[in-house]
Amino acid sequence: MSQIPSITVRVVNRAWIKENPDNVNTNNHKHYELPARLQGMEQALDQSEYYRRLTETGHDLWKPILQRMQREAKEIQEPTSPCDEGYEIILTPSLCRLLKSAADGGLLMGRIPRSLEEDLEEQVLPLLAPCFGWQSGSSSGPKYFVRLNSCSPKDRTGEHGPFEEAWPILLSLCTSERVQKALRDLLQHGIRDDNENSEDLKLDTYEILHLNP
Repeated sequence: MSQIPSITVRVVNRAWIKENPDNVNTNNHKHYELPARLQGMEQALDQSEYYRRLTETGHDLWKPILQRMQREAKEIQEPTSPCDEGYEIILTPSLCRLLKSAADGGLLMGRIPRSLEEDLEEQVLPLLAPCFGWQSGSSSGPKYFVRLNSCSPKDRTGEHGPFEEAWPILLSLCTSERVQKALRDLLQHGIRDDNENSEDLKLDTYEILHLNP
């Protein structure tokens, strides 16, 4: 019988969370952002190792397990109903830069910057719109919860999902500090398992936008 690897649980004091809300309303944290007590328990990592480890926590690694659990649960509730597994939309480097620029302004204004609306409509909306085609015999279209591979936009402005159309998804991505931070780090370092040996990591940078039913 194989031995289950040990798991280490770190505890953060609730009072520290209340005093430092900005430090916990994000996804992954660097060593200097941790409470002093946890800094003593964790070893500081150089940038390349830090971002290599981030690739081990991406949503696409867990998605097959989540989908299987969802299918099994749906089969119990609706034995004859097919399970829609959603969509994965690849965000190229240029799209990541566009969304990062929109998030820079969106965080300040609480809305999508008007100067970038046309670019988003031309470059991102065409990728999202086909996911919302209504099915024949259905009174409504599909609904999706949304997240990037590296984080969810749960601190966004506007709807919290599930989303029934494309534009509110853009609003959530462009007004989320978590998304802005994730795209910034990705564009700066661009390290993923499938391109970490590239001569120019930044040219191969990309994200995945998950639409989960």
